[in-house]
Amino acid sequence: MRNLLPLWWEQRRLAGIGLACALAFTALSLTIPVLVQRAIDDAIVGDDEALLVPYLAAILAVAAVRFGVNFTRRYATARIGIYVEARLRSLLYDAYLRYPRAFYDRHATGEVISRATNDIYPVRYFIGWGVVQGIQSSLMIVGATAVLVTVNAELALWSFAAMPPVAVLTWLFAHRVFPISRQVQAKKGHLTEASDEAVVGMEMVQAFGREDDVRSRFSGRAEAVRHETMRQASVEARFLPGLLFLPTFGIAAVLLLGGREVIAGTLTIGELTLFLTLMLQLVWPLEAL
Repeated sequence: MRNLLPLWWEQRRLAGIGLACALAFTALSLTIPVLVQRAIDDAIVGDDEALLVPYLAAILAVAAVRFGVNFTRRYATARIGIYVEARLRSLLYDAYLRYPRAFYDRHATGEVISRATNDIYPVRYFIGWGVVQGIQSSLMIVGATAVLVTVNAELALWSFAAMPPVAVLTWLFAHRVFPISRQVQAKKGHLTEASDEAVVGMEMVQAFGREDDVRSRFSGRAEAVRHETMRQASVEARFLPGLLFLPTFGIAAVLLLGGREVIAGTLTIGELTLFLTLMLQLVWPLEAL
């Protein structure tokens, strides 16, 4: 992170645009459920039907603006990621030219190439899209929580009842999948090393009849990649469905308790709809984080 920060800071203008768009996207995403709540309570359930069309027009206008803001955010963050990726490759190439020849005795050609190909893509994905998306997801969670507490604090508390189990399951998932993910990345590097050296030295391989040895080496490393990838997929298959399922307990609690409050007249239909809409919008930020 200390080494990546200067590269990210070089694109501070685009980063500022991305962060500003993330803030605006969060505000617009919170505005739409509020407008839906007002349309239901004031126009549909209420007596003033003339307000329905203006509310619908406002919802469409906010959604259109949100589309433009989201496009700008993704474009800015993609530019940051591509720039950082190009700078990292340039820095790696400059470093390769300065390293002593003993370095290349200890590191195979394919391994060196893998560092400049396979290993840079996750960095680009994180520094470009991941940072701003993580901030936007955090803003969305904080903003939605504030809106829900303002409308009905008790119901908001029940709606977040499933968050502690989600946090525990997320920690367990990260604890299991991160080591395997590192192994997958390392095995992909070894596979790239084997394929690159075989292709570069194909004339020597064919001249000395070493096709079977090279094929066996490549197959062994490809099998290692497949094995580690299957381990990672197995962990994801065990944990991800639970991470998607647990938030539905909060939605169920809102439907049960909020429905009773609507029947009792202490909560409006629009406010219940606001709760459900924001609960559904919180699922994606939780997944992103």
